[in-house]
Amino acid sequence: MSTNAENPEDGAGQPYSRWEEFDEANGDLEFTYPPQRKGFASRLLRGNKGVCVKGLLFLIVLLIGFFLGYLIRRHVHMQAVPHHSGRCGDSFWEHYYKPELAKKLRSYISTERIDTDLKYFSNSPHWAGSGVDTLQALYIESKFDNARLYDIQKLKYLVKLSKPDRLMPNTVSIVDTSGAAPVYLNSSLFSNGSASRENGRQEELQPFVAYSAAATAQGDVVYAHFGRRSDFDLLDEKAVNVTGCVVIIRRGKIPVHAKVAYAEARGAVGVLLYGDPEQVAADQNATWPNGPWLPPSGVQYATLIRQFGDPETPGAPSYGDIELLSSVYRQKADFPRIPVQPISYAYASEIIRQLGGMAAPSSWTGQLAGISQYHLGPGFRNTSGNAQQQVRVQVNNKEELSEIIDVVGKILGKTEPTKYIIVGAHRDAWSHGAIDNAAGTAILLEVMNAFRKLLADEPAWHPGMTIIFASWSGEEFGKIGSTEFAEQFGHELLTRAVAYVNIDAPVVGNHTLYVAASPLVKKAIYESARAVDCPSSIHGAQRDDGGGGVHSMYDQWLATDSDYDSRPRVNYHNLNSDAMPFLLQAGISSVSASYRYDPASSRYAKAPPVKHTAYDTYDYFTTMVDPGLVYTTAMANFYADLILRLADSAVLPFDVLDYVSVINAEVTKLKTQHGAELKGHNISLAGLEFIVSRFAAMAEQFSLPVHFTPLSGQHADPFHTMQDAGMKILHPTKGIGQYIMDAEVELCRLHYQHNNEVLLAVERAFLVSTKTATTRHVLFAAGEEGTIVFPGVVTAIEAAMLGKGSWDDVLRQVAVLTNAVQSATDVIRNAYAPMALKQSSL
Repeated sequence: MSTNAENPEDGAGQPYSRWEEFDEANGDLEFTYPPQRKGFASRLLRGNKGVCVKGLLFLIVLLIGFFLGYLIRRHVHMQAVPHHSGRCGDSFWEHYYKPELAKKLRSYISTERIDTDLKYFSNSPHWAGSGVDTLQALYIESKFDNARLYDIQKLKYLVKLSKPDRLMPNTVSIVDTSGAAPVYLNSSLFSNGSASRENGRQEELQPFVAYSAAATAQGDVVYAHFGRRSDFDLLDEKAVNVTGCVVIIRRGKIPVHAKVAYAEARGAVGVLLYGDPEQVAADQNATWPNGPWLPPSGVQYATLIRQFGDPETPGAPSYGDIELLSSVYRQKADFPRIPVQPISYAYASEIIRQLGGMAAPSSWTGQLAGISQYHLGPGFRNTSGNAQQQVRVQVNNKEELSEIIDVVGKILGKTEPTKYIIVGAHRDAWSHGAIDNAAGTAILLEVMNAFRKLLADEPAWHPGMTIIFASWSGEEFGKIGSTEFAEQFGHELLTRAVAYVNIDAPVVGNHTLYVAASPLVKKAIYESARAVDCPSSIHGAQRDDGGGGVHSMYDQWLATDSDYDSRPRVNYHNLNSDAMPFLLQAGISSVSASYRYDPASSRYAKAPPVKHTAYDTYDYFTTMVDPGLVYTTAMANFYADLILRLADSAVLPFDVLDYVSVINAEVTKLKTQHGAELKGHNISLAGLEFIVSRFAAMAEQFSLPVHFTPLSGQHADPFHTMQDAGMKILHPTKGIGQYIMDAEVELCRLHYQHNNEVLLAVERAFLVSTKTATTRHVLFAAGEEGTIVFPGVVTAIEAAMLGKGSWDDVLRQVAVLTNAVQSATDVIRNAYAPMALKQSSL
């Protein structure tokens, strides 16, 4: 059958809806493609006119390509910018931190909810691995679930914990050398008065020192003050022999594990620990419940873990089958081999008042009632002529694998969901733990709740980065839960974690803010402290901006604890917190803050004297520490603002120059303290100082408020002039203009993300390879007597001076430190290699 239809692909026509013919024999349908007129575009592109149109289109495409190429090239060559330039436009910055949004977030903080959670978490003793600790983990999981957090997990770890034997309690007794019945036995050694029954359902643990050797020791007693190395050196000078003796030591000044290590090294067979009234009961007429001081029966718990994490699986997470852990991963932990037991100052007075031997220095004499002069021993004064009396210490602690639970949940980030701000608070306590750390857990939940409300009220908003909320267990035993988490997710944290915010004992006084943090994060801390109103005006601080009205937390902090640079003091991490594994193992900038006492008034040392005792209860906290929870609420506001500021800033509020200041100050201190010894062994710090100067110069360039630098190296900004001209050409419709602006926003976002990666890499640059599983950070480490700065160099010098190491080791450690600072310098240089910096200055 014939047809007029042509192949539509030949362009002669298109099918249309009219029957042409119908073949009754086969029922086939055929239809024709009628001829159509040439289209407008075809006619426009023909002839001389078409040549002109094609040329114009080519020019437009070329201009679009030029401007897009310029934007990309400008992005590649722009200088590092750690703060807002305004050049990305409102369409970019509207996605990031806004003061009004932070104010709204803080408005959701509720004192009443904090109070409810504080009561719940301090209602009963809840040591790590106990039944109550597990119930509290489930409670937190339900809170996370109600807040609709993402990826909620209960992370379970099998870890080695040490606890007293309830059937065979630890004892301390005074006996005579004939082996007769004890002359004196402290029958109330493990009683904490009414504290154990005040609020609790679960019986408290008997006071003990975790991981003490299960052993019995008997001997003469020696008084060793705070048990520091210098204290034992003084005993040596006075010919007081510690070998074979039980040493009684005051709490404070240095960690318990260091006291015990020094005592064991000198030959002691046992250690007794007590809190002297000089520190814990300066006014013995005002002990709890009549005042803030520790009652005579109060006993402080402690642990002997020197570093952090499960003591038998250093460097590896403690999860999985018990037999697998025992046969593959676990190794015997190295703990002191002598028994260690804490006692009350009431019982300590019964021992110290009977000590003979040489009189102790006046600075060693504390405030035990009725004892005006302490003696060193060894042994008791023999006033009756009978057999010599000694002290017997019997410790029956048991070590066993126990399950602890971390609970984590996330609020997903919008622009950088693979970058994490981790917020953690430990849940476990030695007893009721209102101060340490029910208050911190209550703040964690309240801040999480405030973010939930903000998300509900601002549906278009999400934080820029992912926020991870975490409740740790096992902190009191040795930062176990947080360390196991860091070990399990170590690689992910190295590449994704931006900062760790630790909430631990957030209120221990009402004088001023106390902050311990990585130098890099100082700027963010200051900004958040400025944003939060001071909870009290009793100290007369003035607004630092000269304005009137309520002064900020920053103003009070500055007025009461300023540093050498006329800013509030930010301390080094004491590394006795859950920040340890994040900073030291993963190089994650960390911060921990609390409201504290006035150090000048010496009301009590660093924390309320009931901390780590059974008297740390809800009633004590709300009566003696923070009535009305005014400061606890203020700290919740501070933490909420800080977390939002870290998670929602386009440019991380970090400042490399703060690291420069710390390193310069510590190099100067190193030269002052050990310059003579180093020079005497031909070890120069000139190379280190030179590299530090290069780091300082590069950090200065990195912090300049200049954003776009042409290849000539001159600080010029041709972009906006060219953009304005280009937009006149490229704005025939709104859509093209918006396209260009969207490209600009995206390139700004990529630039600032790159800038943030550099900031994170600077902190990571101070991590070094090490054969040990304790710390990789070359600038900070946990030492026997506190935080060590430049730990490799300092410990090598001390070992060389004591004849336990070589000066070649010192030289190697100086090289390691120098290389780490060079690495930090290279991080900035290599990230912005196209920048035309003046090489001669570097």
